[in-house]
Amino acid sequence: MAETFEQDEFPTLSIRSGVLGAVKRKVNPMAPVYFIDIFGWIGSVAVIVAYALISSSKVNSRSRLYQVLNLLGSLCLIVNTAYYHAFPSTVVNFVWLVIAASTLARIVRSAAEETTQPQT
Repeated sequence: MAETFEQDEFPTLSIRSGVLGAVKRKVNPMAPVYFIDIFGWIGSVAVIVAYALISSSKVNSRSRLYQVLNLLGSLCLIVNTAYYHAFPSTVVNFVWLVIAASTLARIVRSAAEETTQPQT
């Protein structure tokens, strides 16, 4: 039999909180923390897919797909790790984002230059 909840009543969840131990909190299934977790999962999948593609030689480092996956993945992981105060991971993902964005900008710029130069 399914439980029903009043509008302001949600199941209790024990959340581990540093040295304080488990803290009981009411959990709203639509709370922002679930969206933060979704961002974390999307970021993890994007970075893993990028790594798998480059490792299996399906793409190269100059591939837009590879750089976009890294950019998307690092951006999502920045949101997730900053929310959870995992600042060393946030910094790593910020550096990852800067590398991906600058490389993607170079790829786009060089492609634009190639199309504007006359063929000889």
